[in-house]
Amino acid sequence: MSSPGVEPLTLATLPSDVLREIVSHLSPRDAIALSYTCKAAHSIPRDPALHTVVLDRDTEQIKKFRDHLLATDSRPTFLRSLVLAKAVTWEIDQDTQEPAAALGDILDKSVKLQHFDCGSMEVINRASDGRVAKALVSLKELREVKVRGGGTETMNTIMSLNSLGLRILYASFEFGMKDMPYDVFFGPLKGYTHLHTLSITKLWTRLHIPAPNTHLQNRISINSLHTLTIEDTSIPLSLISSIFPNVTRVSYQSGRYRYERNRYAGTANALHPPVVPPCWAHTLIKAYIDVADLDIWPLSCRVKWLDFGLCRTGHSREALVLVGQTKPHVISCAYRIDADNLLWVNLPTVATELRFLEARIIELAGNRKRYMLMHLSGLDALTAVFLCIRAYYQPDDLDAELTSIVRELARKNRQLRVVGLSLVDGRHMRDDEPMWDEERLASRWWTIERIDPDGGDMDLYMEYGGARPVPISTEVGLKVRDYMYEADYESPDWQDRLSAITAASA
Repeated sequence: MSSPGVEPLTLATLPSDVLREIVSHLSPRDAIALSYTCKAAHSIPRDPALHTVVLDRDTEQIKKFRDHLLATDSRPTFLRSLVLAKAVTWEIDQDTQEPAAALGDILDKSVKLQHFDCGSMEVINRASDGRVAKALVSLKELREVKVRGGGTETMNTIMSLNSLGLRILYASFEFGMKDMPYDVFFGPLKGYTHLHTLSITKLWTRLHIPAPNTHLQNRISINSLHTLTIEDTSIPLSLISSIFPNVTRVSYQSGRYRYERNRYAGTANALHPPVVPPCWAHTLIKAYIDVADLDIWPLSCRVKWLDFGLCRTGHSREALVLVGQTKPHVISCAYRIDADNLLWVNLPTVATELRFLEARIIELAGNRKRYMLMHLSGLDALTAVFLCIRAYYQPDDLDAELTSIVRELARKNRQLRVVGLSLVDGRHMRDDEPMWDEERLASRWWTIERIDPDGGDMDLYMEYGGARPVPISTEVGLKVRDYMYEADYESPDWQDRLSAITAASA
């Protein structure tokens, strides 16, 4: 309720700069809808809604937006983010140059643009006869650039931007690109001294990499980068770590099964680990590694969060070696149950510092449940676990099934304090499908109450085997999950922080 004599706060009474800020967070469509709500709203300038624009329908949309944007001199200065969907770029024909020319007109005038995302850059380059690329290079305030469907022209564009404050760069090179030495490709990135996130995909074998026995004097060092994604290439880690010495989050997938296997490949052996070339001296916050790539991407440093993606049984030995070398606090992966999976059979002997495990498990039926519970045992430091079980069956009594799994996990892992389970129909799911929001939001969670037989209720101890599951809300459970991924396990009070989260459900 407003105070006596004070005018109630309405849209009409807000300062113009506040109204502009509000509208800048709306899409153009939402800004128009707002303008029709009342007379006061109709008078609010809608140009700030041009802050973020997504062109995702057809090429005609590009031309219409160009005409609207350039109708007044001031409008282009409001545009900060422009996204051109891949579906739209695919409709652009080199023989019909008007849509590409319209995009060139937009970029020529949008001098304040900070974020540019293009679904197929090479198509745009050809259709505009290089005009779009030139306009992009001339911009000086870009902070984030994402270009897909690139080739040699796209590479030349992103390596010669005048936006020296660039922070995030994503580029994929589906189109033909000339072979070149690695330093010719990475060298220009040194000019972007604020670049902290880089994603490069589909390089394949186009970069010339010296053989492992060659004494390489790498002269490129890009110190600002902290997050790196390299996919569909065979660049060795020892080289990448010398180019990007301060990386803390790395993701690597070679896509090696799509082309000839690297001729320097070896085989990881759990009993006689290979000699691992030096890489980062510091602990990585996260490493996403396909274990099939460990012969060209062998990690020798500590890793807080190790993500295998899909861990196939045929590469369980390599995965075991990697866990032993990196000593992770957190592991996430997807796998199929196999009685002879060497990773899960031997994990307790090497994962001595594992605090949190998240696994997507598929094909759980019959004896596979027994194998799962047998494998996920003896993890002495394990504090929390979240299993997304994609089962080939659905139990008649879901509560009883989940409770039995929780009890068994708690009984076999003496430090376990929180368990989360999601049991869904997995008959039509692929191994490599990521966890869906529906699976997380449908999960059930428990804390584990440890019962001391000497000072507690002996009947209760006998009933629960010393570990009593106590249900907590899914909301609290997912907060636990988020915390376990980000926790500082070197801090002496990390378990107290966990207790504070679970106490919220009491």
